[in-house]
Formats: sequence, structure tokens, C-alpha cells
Amino acid sequence: MGTAGDPRPSLYSQCKRLLEASDTFLNLLLHVRSLPESGDEFEEERILATLRLLSFVRDIDVEPLYLRYVHSLVQVQLGARNYTEAALSLVRLYADRLPWRVDGPKLPAAPALGFPQAQSSFERRETLLLRALALATEGQAWELGMSIARDLAHQYAHTVYDYGRLAGMLRTEATLAERIVTQERFPCVYFRVAYWGTGFPQGLRGRQYICRGRPWEQLGAFCERLQRRHPAARLLRSSGAPSEHVRQGGGGAQYVQVTVVAPEPDKPEALSILSKGDFVPPAIAAYWERNEVRRFAYSRPFRRLEATGTGGLLDVWTERTTLYTEDPFPSVLRRAEVVRVEIRELSPLENAVEAVQERNRELRGMERKYGAHLVLGPDAAEGDLGKVQGVVNCHPLTMTLNAAVNPVPHAGGAMMYREAFLSRRYVLAN
Repeated sequence: MGTAGDPRPSLYSQCKRLLEASDTFLNLLLHVRSLPESGDEFEEERILATLRLLSFVRDIDVEPLYLRYVHSLVQVQLGARNYTEAALSLVRLYADRLPWRVDGPKLPAAPALGFPQAQSSFERRETLLLRALALATEGQAWELGMSIARDLAHQYAHTVYDYGRLAGMLRTEATLAERIVTQERFPCVYFRVAYWGTGFPQGLRGRQYICRGRPWEQLGAFCERLQRRHPAARLLRSSGAPSEHVRQGGGGAQYVQVTVVAPEPDKPEALSILSKGDFVPPAIAAYWERNEVRRFAYSRPFRRLEATGTGGLLDVWTERTTLYTEDPFPSVLRRAEVVRVEIRELSPLENAVEAVQERNRELRGMERKYGAHLVLGPDAAEGDLGKVQGVVNCHPLTMTLNAAVNPVPHAGGAMMYREAFLSRRYVLAN
């Protein structure tokens, strides 16, 4: 033991912390290196492992190493064609850490990472945001691109007073705004994935996640990708609660339950925009309905024969499960862990009201979308429908109208709801 003022205890504790940090760093690095570099089934694991390594490097405050692994994370994202997530990685993990300062010490050059010379904090952040802007544009995340463009335009106008670059950035923002309302985008589908059974690692077992699928990716393709990642697992596509046997999954069993979920906007800005109804263009409403969300839901119909005993619409109830994630989408990752679950039952009347409201909303959206392609001439008479401008695919409109006018038997519809809920028998009974 050292005496008072003896530096050895302090030196010992410092060496111990250094060895522990080195051990943690090597374990994280080895985990990243152990994952296959090819194969989309390991995409999330590669990104998550790199994020953990990045978080550790940030905590020990080694800036050159941190920048290197931000670059590594972006490269992994680009390899998976996750352009939006790559843009968010640049913005949230590095650019937002830098102040908008034109003076002060220069940040060192990093030629291997695309920074061939030393830069001020302003220049480095500008470079990162310009890269993120290009990636957001490539990923059709035009709203994110507009946000980045506005940030840059503000700095050009109020920090460096460069009106030439300000004009260029305002033109970029205008181009992105035009793309939002003129170009069609295909939304990503969201999936709930639950892992059951003792065959999964402790950190994964019994947990639920919301995963953001790729553009055009439907349930079958998503499940196929999951199956390649967990070849020994049995896929459960039912939305009902699994049995205790499945939950426990003894003997190294693995079960993966996959359910398509619908995003439910809960951000105040989204709710404010969507509350304006028909005044909001369909393209803008579509974005806020499926982005900046952390609340998702799926429904499971079930029958209560004791209600009426008829076996018709009056016996069909719905179990609505609402899931809340830790982080909103889109984010750096294409998945987020579920942190809260709420379950409630909807009566047949509540089901009917929701179905009618949803159908009306869908028809109004179709009217606005296809009405924008009709052009009235200067001599158009009252009641003239006008002429269609350009080539328009009317197949979705035809399908929607057919579903509204001639619904599938026992699947609801205005006529069936009227017969079921506006009948004298139902009114007297309720």
C-alpha cells in the first residue's frame, strides 16, 4: 500500500481503466469484424455493431477515431442502399456536434475520409451537410433534404453573408419542394417483429421491434430476409398473442412473429398538418402519415357469438394493439425497439365508423390526386369534366371505386353497415 501522497494507487486505477477500455474496444471491434460483409440478412447487425463501437469511441473522446467510424457507418448504410439513414447518420452523429464557427482552431485533414485539408468548424459542418443533402435526395427523403437546405441557407444568410451560395441553396430547396408534389414515391411498409424462445440470445429473446421495410418490400420478401438471418427459427405470421409454449420455447427453440403494422402519427406537427384535411395536398399528407412516427398499430378481428348469435357484422369485434417505439422513424437504424404496448377492444359499431371514415378519406385523396390531372379549357361550360393532361394510371382509382360500390360480401360497406346498425332491431337493442 502506498503512503499519503504516493502516486501508485492513482496510477494503478488509471492503468486499470485503460486496460478495461482497451478490452471493451477490442471486443466491440472484433464483433464488427466477425459479421459477414455481404448479405442483406446481416445488414442490421452490421449497422448496430458499428453504432455500439461509435458510441464507445464518443465516450472516450477520441475525435479522429470517432470520425473514422462515422464514415464506416455511412459506408455500411450505403452498401445496404439506406440513403436516408446514411444522411441522418452524418447529420445527427457528427454534423450536429460541430458549431457554426468560422474562427477558432482548424479541424485536421482526413484525406481517407474525404477531407483533404484542414477546415474550420463551419467548413467541416457545411461539407457534412452537403453530403447528407445529396444522400437524402438520392433516397427521395426530400423533406429531410429541405430541412438541411434551410439550415445551410440560414447560415449563408446570417453567418457568412454569402448571398451567392444562399441563392443556390434556395434554388435547391425549391427543386426539392417541387419534387414532393410532382413525383410519385412508394411508401415503406412497417413490420412488427417479435423474438420468442430460448434459442435466441438473452438480449434478443422476448423483445419486440418495429422494422422499416425497403421500398416495394412486402411481407413475403421481408420474411424471407428474416429467415435467411435465422434459418433455424419458425416464422409465425399470426397477429394473435403466442402461447406460453412459444413464449418459453425451451430446448433452444426459436420463433419469429412478424406482423404488418400501420403507422399512427403522434407528432404535434404531423397532427396539425393532417387536421387540415382537404387543404393539404395528398403528397404532403402521405409523408406525415408514415414518417416522423413512433406509434404503430395492428388489429385482429374476433367474434363474440354471445353478443347476438347471428354470426354477422354485429358479432365481429376487433382487438387493437398499439406499439410505441423508443425512437421515431426514419432514424439511423431501420428498426426500433418497442417500449410500450397498449391493447383495447373495438365494438362492431366502432369498427364500422372507422371503416367508413377511412374509406371517405381514401376517396377524397383519390379525388384530389386525379383531379389535378384534369384541365379545363377557357371556354369550358358548367359541368364540363375537362380533359386529362398527360398519361395517368387510373387502375388504383378503379379498384378503390369498385371496393366502395361493390364491397366483398361480409367485408362491410355502407349498405351492410346501414342494414346492420340502422335497423329497428339494433336501435331498440342499443
